[in-house]
Formats: sequence, C-alpha cells, structure tokens
Amino acid sequence: MSGRQVQLNQELARKTLAADVLAIVRDSVDEFNLVNCGTALQRLAKCPDTHRHLSPTASTLPGVPRVLQEQFARLLDAAAALVRKDPRHVESRQLASMLWACGKLELGNRAADLVKGIEAAAVMHASKFNPQELANAVWGAAKLGLDPSRSELVHAIADAIAVSLPKAPAAPSGPRRDPKGGGPGGWRGVRVEWTSQGVSNVAMSLAKLDADVTHGEGVSTTGDGFKYGKVFGEVCSAVTSRADDFNPQEVANILHALAKLTAGDGEGDGGGRTVPGPVERTAREAAEALASRITIRWIEAQRLEPQHVANMSWACAKMGAAGGDDLAGALAKAA
Repeated sequence: MSGRQVQLNQELARKTLAADVLAIVRDSVDEFNLVNCGTALQRLAKCPDTHRHLSPTASTLPGVPRVLQEQFARLLDAAAALVRKDPRHVESRQLASMLWACGKLELGNRAADLVKGIEAAAVMHASKFNPQELANAVWGAAKLGLDPSRSELVHAIADAIAVSLPKAPAAPSGPRRDPKGGGPGGWRGVRVEWTSQGVSNVAMSLAKLDADVTHGEGVSTTGDGFKYGKVFGEVCSAVTSRADDFNPQEVANILHALAKLTAGDGEGDGGGRTVPGPVERTAREAAEALASRITIRWIEAQRLEPQHVANMSWACAKMGAAGGDDLAGALAKAA
C-alpha cells in the first residue's frame, strides 16, 4: 500500500456514517486499492444510516440524494475491477471481508460483478482461508442468496470447511498461531481454531442456503447437483463434541438449522428430501447433545429471547430430541 492508501484506509476506518464513507469514495475512489474498497464496504455494512441511503428504494425517499447511490455503485465497480485484475494475489481475508459486507448489505444482484470476481478468486484461495474467514464467507454467500447447487464459491468454501473443522481444536484452548497458517498452503496440515460462533454461523448458513445434505459419504459433484453431506457431518460432529461451548443463542440457532436441513416441513427446506440414515443419525446426536443442556436451571441462568425459545422448541420436536428429564418443562416454562 502506498502512503496515500494507508491514509485513506485510516480515514475510512474512523467513519461511522454512510454519507461520510461515501464522501471519501466520491473524492478518492480512483486512488483506492482493494484494501481500501474492503474497508469502505465493511464500514458501510456497520453504519446505522446505510439502509436509509443505499437501499434500492432509498433514492425515492425525501432528503436522500441520488448521488449517494451513484457513489456506492462506483465503489462496487472499483472493487470488482481490482479483484478481476489479479485474482491470484488477492488475500483470503479481503475476499471473506467483502463477501461478508455484501451479504450484510443484502446487495443481491447489485453486487453481481463483484461477487463473480470474488468467486473466481475464492476458488483459487479456498485452502488459505482461516476459520473465521470461512465462517464469514459462507455467511455472506447465504445472505446473498447464492445457489448452493451451482455456485463454485459455495462449493469451494464448503469443501474447505469440511477439511478445516476436523483439524480444529476448540478455541480458545488450542495454541495461538498465525491466522494465515504460517506458510504456503494456509491451514491445511496445521492446527486451527474454530470458535463456537463460527460453527454456529456455518450451521445457520447451510440452512439459509437450503443446502442439500443428502449425500452422506462426502462433498462431491454428482449428476443431480452438488451435495453438502460431508461438511454437514463435520459441523454435526463439532457440535456434538463441543456442546457445552455454545451460548443460548447459538444453541437455538444450531438446533433450528439441524432441524431445517434434516426434518423440515418440506416447504423450501431439507424436509422435502430423503435424508440417509448416517446423516440423520449424526444430526440427531448433535441435537441430543445440545438438548441435554436445556434444563430449567440452565434457562433460568440465561436471558433467552422468545424467538430463541420458539426455535429450540420447534427444533427439538422436529428432531425428536429427548434431552434431559425436564426438557419439555424447561421449554414450556421459558415460553
């Protein structure tokens, strides 16, 4: 990065309003490198006024200048051009960061060119993504509504997650390490860390994508589309072995994802598919491990939102999770 680009990045990182971020884009986007583009997108994804200024209907609202939409479009075009220019040298953290931001901003087709470029680069670099980047990338893909049966980006990230999860000690107990893997090949062959939130985000993302988990032998491309049985199985194994690590929101979210993927109602989710025995058993083991934590005492110690309780109740019923002796009573009391 040049000195000017470092300065721009620092200025972007300090902004807390979308209009202020876009003012820098207006004046300096032609000087941006990919790091600057990523920082601008990240800041916009976190600004409280972004939706008002940048939603598809924002320009029709009183007091919202159309020029802000035009500046945002310039930012997306600049980022897409920089990714396409040299995809081999784009860092995995930049790809994951931009994908997360695009998902958070719910850009959909508005970011089609950028996502296409990210997809091409991510396929090259999937093995270099660390756990946080993998979790952010699949979450962004899910929020963008990418087609899991066709998207090479989702295929590559899922394959990388399936390899990464079994190698990972539970964070933070594992040894601290360079987040990029400390050398060629990224984390493959080295110990890596997955947080409970990361595991939860992957489970939720697979459910959001409505990924087909009916292939129980491994992640593979078959005549009827890409299958996600391997990565789903690794997520379930991680959930089972680390059930005590998840906070109440993560418990609720994972249970809901497990049920949606394997025992849903058939209306746009996994319930419309025949889930093979090994996959179903693995999912049920994970659900039981989480359900066993749901006791009256556990619930009383938490501050559960009504939606979390509803998700847990629905998922436990769908999965047939028995849990502890007072599971039903605990959920009924919390409802």
